[in-house]
Amino acid sequence: MRLPCLAYTGLLTILPLYFKYKNLSNIQASHLVTIMLAAGAFGGIIGGFISDYFGRKKLIIGSLILSTPLFFTFLLTKGMISTIFLALAGSALLSSFSVTVVAAQEAIPENKALAAGLTMGFANGLGGLVVIVIGRIGDVFGLTSAVSILFILPIIAGFTGIFMKNRPSARLQRQAQRI
Repeated sequence: MRLPCLAYTGLLTILPLYFKYKNLSNIQASHLVTIMLAAGAFGGIIGGFISDYFGRKKLIIGSLILSTPLFFTFLLTKGMISTIFLALAGSALLSSFSVTVVAAQEAIPENKALAAGLTMGFANGLGGLVVIVIGRIGDVFGLTSAVSILFILPIIAGFTGIFMKNRPSARLQRQAQRI
């Protein structure tokens, strides 16, 4: 379920190269990556609220499935519209990150630190190693192919999220405690 970590790590590595390939300056490329990450931070906060209201599983599946078409729309558009879609895609991708840590801690309640370490540390480290393969794909087939593979990973993760255990949302749990 940590394919989004690979996508995130890969995008941080490959997108600046892709932007250079598209003849953007270093400043323009860094602005776009910053916009994606800032929107992602905002998405993480909003994702927590959405998760509390609708449930973790719905947020994780929805945000991951939504991020792929947003990323591809970013690729297909130009100018300010393209930047807006990149921000929306970054927000959607990162909105589920903290929620997946909580879901893992619920799955392994007796080892919460282990669950957090596996979902963040191990998954991000493994993602960093797999980026080498994505980079090689970029070398052989072009950066657009490598970026496209990274854009597809969240939707695959979203569909695998269908098999997650469904737990009641925090809102429903609070309502049940009041009764």
